[in-house]
Amino acid sequence: MKVTIDNIEHEVNGKPTILELASKVGVEIPHFCYHPGLSISGNCRMCLVEAGTPKMGPNGVELDADGKPVIMWGPKPTTSCSTPVSEGMVVKTGKTSKVIEDAQKGVLEFILINHPLDCPICDQAGECPLQENTFKFGPEGSRFEFEKNHKPKRVELGPNVMFDAERCINCTRCVRFSDEVAKAPQLTVIQRGDHNYIATFPGIELDNPYAMNVIDICPVGALTSKHFRFKSRVWEMSETDTICTGCANGCNVKMWVKNNEILRQTPRENQAVNQWWMCDEGRLGFKSLNENRVSGPRFKGSELSWEAASSQLADSLKSVQASELAVVVSPFATLEDNYASIKFFKKLGVKTFVRYQHVKGQDDHLLIKADKTPNQAALDLLEGIAGKFTTGEKLAAAIESGSIKGLVVIEENPFGNGLSDSLKSKLSILVSFSTNWDETAKLADLVIPAASVAETIGTFINAKGIIQKVRPAKVLKLQNRSLMRETGLSRWDKHAWKYDKWAQPTHVTDAKPTWEVLESAASAVGVEVSFKSPEQIFSKAASEIAVLKDVTYEKIGTAGVQLTSSAKTEAVLS
Repeated sequence: MKVTIDNIEHEVNGKPTILELASKVGVEIPHFCYHPGLSISGNCRMCLVEAGTPKMGPNGVELDADGKPVIMWGPKPTTSCSTPVSEGMVVKTGKTSKVIEDAQKGVLEFILINHPLDCPICDQAGECPLQENTFKFGPEGSRFEFEKNHKPKRVELGPNVMFDAERCINCTRCVRFSDEVAKAPQLTVIQRGDHNYIATFPGIELDNPYAMNVIDICPVGALTSKHFRFKSRVWEMSETDTICTGCANGCNVKMWVKNNEILRQTPRENQAVNQWWMCDEGRLGFKSLNENRVSGPRFKGSELSWEAASSQLADSLKSVQASELAVVVSPFATLEDNYASIKFFKKLGVKTFVRYQHVKGQDDHLLIKADKTPNQAALDLLEGIAGKFTTGEKLAAAIESGSIKGLVVIEENPFGNGLSDSLKSKLSILVSFSTNWDETAKLADLVIPAASVAETIGTFINAKGIIQKVRPAKVLKLQNRSLMRETGLSRWDKHAWKYDKWAQPTHVTDAKPTWEVLESAASAVGVEVSFKSPEQIFSKAASEIAVLKDVTYEKIGTAGVQLTSSAKTEAVLS
């Protein structure tokens, strides 16, 4: 099927709408109410086009004097979001049609009649479709000289969403999302005419597990986050493509950072993983990446340098027999950190490796998984290298019996997950590689601050068997942001002078990736390892694990790679 848009012919497969085809071939048609993940409403009238089809005569398509098909144009502009293409269709957008150009200006003029025009204080400024479309397609000024309608402001629709009715343009995206995607019909449109706006039903809050997605899909600043309001302008933050580690789904997200502090997470489209959405719990889960962080190594409460910490780690490991040492690996850590830990301690002679499960509730209809860890599937793969993992219950029994006298914890919290505090007295040494001050870190003799998923590079395998990569959105004390190629940079990061106070990070953690700490301590304990970078470690793991054989960081990219067999595939032991 051939369709012509703005005098350019396109070959079309399937039966897309005009707007879908235009988006695919790079033709811009402005719109507000349309969203690819929602039903078509067609109420904003911004995506108008002229559309026509060839006139059919007794001998087929009629031709004009120049030998070109005669086009039967529609009687009036049509909404491109709701009009499917057909064979030979000819479409004119505002780029080639004065009628459509004027129509779009008129639509925007009507939308802006009662809009407060408070862009300087609106959280949406800088990423606002209304703002952008007004600059591109709108009128140069307004003819409206009367007082605007006033509607409710600062309305708390629920625990996480604030609403400004004066900014609402009644696109109904939020209403359709609640009904169709979240399966929680909590929103409706009330009042009539130019007085209408959205609201929750009486006695109901907007509190479903996906409620904050309405903030992302709102094409204006009507729906804002109560947690992010007035925190930052969008251009002051860096954005880094990474993944959410709140559960086994591994939703694709953008992590937004200012002054080395994460201010928000927003979903990033990936049709194979999370489509356009993410849950509220995952969205707000970044707070632990900012707060209560372990910063700087400590031994029995005293601060250590990194050199002293490496020596102390070596001394601690030498203080117990390898047969009396257990290592707890983590489904919260990257595949690279877990692989490096298993390899390091196996060369030391350790045979007891422990893993914990973190299952809570049930999977829901959309994204939320009962498995609250992002990398259990990676541990399934690594079990072929580590040997069968011991459970937390067996670890507790081994400590109680005295067969385990030393415990190394890699980014896990066994003392917060069933291991009794009283068992600490039975351990000669407890070493904790920790991102936060959890129960285990507080009890540990030696605490090694570990880089969080927001400060490192590494891979995670989700419940569908898709391997994805996290990227550093924050920097650590011993890192230079401008040298971190994977890290997103804001305008401030790119152009600030080193003496500009407003550009100096104020939330910097003194930590290192686990693999890097182990590599530093290797020679002191007589272990030969070669951990040079996450990518190099991944390549080593891929050479030993069959299902990862043809996978590389480059192939993983920002969308991930679907592994061809289940995460239970046996490793090819070296």
